[in-house]
Amino acid sequence: MHKAWDFKIQWTTTVWSKWQIVIPKSVRELLDINSGDDVIIITKNDDAMVIMKSEDLEKFMWYLQSCIDEMSDKNCAK
Repeated sequence: MHKAWDFKIQWTTTVWSKWQIVIPKSVRELLDINSGDDVIIITKNDDAMVIMKSEDLEKFMWYLQSCIDEMSDKNCAK
């Protein structure tokens, strides 16, 4: 079973003059992001964003698939 992802606004950050952002320390610690790590930024319809470590992408995709499967099972049961 995959750990559930908690989707809610928990942090904010500012875009600086060179289009850079600072990932808050609490987020870096939570996601174990360190200097030199690759991160992935995923957008949906130009307005939703997820930031994660590159190595976590596969786990995230499995989580999304399990959500889709669960929704399909509920729809099929009707």
